[in-house]
Amino acid sequence: MRSVFKPASFLLYVLSLICFFFIGLFIAKYTGAGENQGLAGGAIVLFYGIVTAGIALIVSVFVAYAIELKYIITLNKILGALLVVLGVTIFFLVKAQQQEKPDEIVLPPKTEATD
Repeated sequence: MRSVFKPASFLLYVLSLICFFFIGLFIAKYTGAGENQGLAGGAIVLFYGIVTAGIALIVSVFVAYAIELKYIITLNKILGALLVVLGVTIFFLVKAQQQEKPDEIVLPPKTEATD
């Protein structure tokens, strides 16, 4: 239990949870896990994120136990940079989806049929 309860280790746990939650969501999106599932699609995608984050948390606890503190700090920097990259990617994906959708639906004018 060398460095499991150090502040840097707790930061490692939080960063790995957040990063791998979003990575799980991306995996579900690009594999099409929630496609054509109706209302269950969102739950399936969320489950992918939660499972991936849980596995990453367990692995990060073992990693924090096995390596020295300076390597944990390096991992925190890497995960922080990955979190920034994921945030920018999400921002641009949302922005691209908003540009694809029209802001308002324009209906053609109604014409009356004369008999």
